[in-house]
Amino acid sequence: MRIITYATHAEGKFNSLVDNEYGIQINVLGWGLKWNGFMDKFKSVVKFLNDIEDDDEIIVFIDGFDSIIHRNISDLEETFRSLDCKVLLSKNTPDHAYTVMKEIFGTCKDGTIANSGMYMGYVGNLKKVLNKALSFKCKDDQTILNSSCNSFDFIKVDTDEIIFQNISPAPFKSDESKAPFFKSYPGSLNVNRVRRAIISEYPQFFINILTSIFLGLMYIYPKWSPYIFISFIIYYHIMDHSCVV
Repeated sequence: MRIITYATHAEGKFNSLVDNEYGIQINVLGWGLKWNGFMDKFKSVVKFLNDIEDDDEIIVFIDGFDSIIHRNISDLEETFRSLDCKVLLSKNTPDHAYTVMKEIFGTCKDGTIANSGMYMGYVGNLKKVLNKALSFKCKDDQTILNSSCNSFDFIKVDTDEIIFQNISPAPFKSDESKAPFFKSYPGSLNVNRVRRAIISEYPQFFINILTSIFLGLMYIYPKWSPYIFISFIIYYHIMDHSCVV
C-alpha cells in the first residue's frame, strides 16, 4: 500500500503532511511542475499507476494542501477491505450546501457528492476510474469524478467517514469526534484559490445568474451600461466553459 499526494510546491498543510508524526512515507507527485489546472492531478496519478505492475496494490490519494493523517494507519488496509469495494471516495462537505453543490458537481452514489481530494483503491480499478474521468472535456476534477462514479459498480463513497473525513469550512460544523485515518479541510481560503474560483473555475455554473446581475446593473446605471457590457464580455471570455459547453 502506498500513499500519494500531488503538490507543485509547499502550501497549507503540506509540510506537516510529508513530515507527519507517524513517520509515514508520502509519495509527492508534480513537485516543481507548472500548475495547469485540476486535471494535472488525475494525469499525474494515472502516470504513477501505470508504473505499478501489481493491479491489486492499494493506493491512497490525499490532497497535498488540505489534508492531515489523523491516526496510525496500521489497520487501514484491513478496514478498507472490510468495506467490500474496489475504490472508495471521500464524501464532500458541507451537507448544508448540498443543493448548490449538486448543481456544480453532480452526484455519485445514492445522491452523495464525492470529493476528489481523498480516495483510495486497487491500482487496476483506479486506472479505470481515472482514465474515464480524463475522457471528459470538463476541466473540474470534482465534476468529472462524480460523473465517472456512476459508471462503475465497484465504487463506494465513505458516507460514514470511516477512512476519510472532509471538514466543513465555517460557518458549517463537522463532527470532530470522528476518528478517520485522514482528515481534510477543503475550502481553506487563500488569495490564489479565491482568485481562481471567482474569475475562472466556478462562474460557468452560474452563468444565468451572472448574466441577470450584469443586465440589472446596466438597467440601474444606464450611463455606465457600455462599460458594464464590455466588462461582462471580458469576464465571460476569461472564465472556464469546459463543463457547460
